[in-house]
Amino acid sequence: MKTLSNNWLTEGLTDFEYKKYVLLAYLQDVNASFSQAKLYPHFSELIFHYKNAMSFKNSKKNLSLNFPKQLSKADFESFVMDYQAVISDDSTMNIINQVLEFAIEGFLKPWPMAVVFTKPLKEV
Repeated sequence: MKTLSNNWLTEGLTDFEYKKYVLLAYLQDVNASFSQAKLYPHFSELIFHYKNAMSFKNSKKNLSLNFPKQLSKADFESFVMDYQAVISDDSTMNIINQVLEFAIEGFLKPWPMAVVFTKPLKEV
């Protein structure tokens, strides 16, 4: 595997083990490339995929926070109202969330190796 598709998270099977295998195969190629001091094109792709993953995670969080909630309990003595989410994630979305958490960690692991190679460029 040389590159990771832009929409790898949602295309094909939505199985945690399968997506984990796809990601690990990509990261193995990235690490092999970095060990040979070849940053292009993998470093820019890592940044792109990391930003996409974080954007997806933040957008999903904002969407769920802004979704309507139903009043589940009201305590008029202490003026406290508890709300319950009307819609929750289904099994497919839970799998995507698991893959996303795994992917974000995976995208960050090769960065220190890439930074080592870019330090001499910054010092010049």
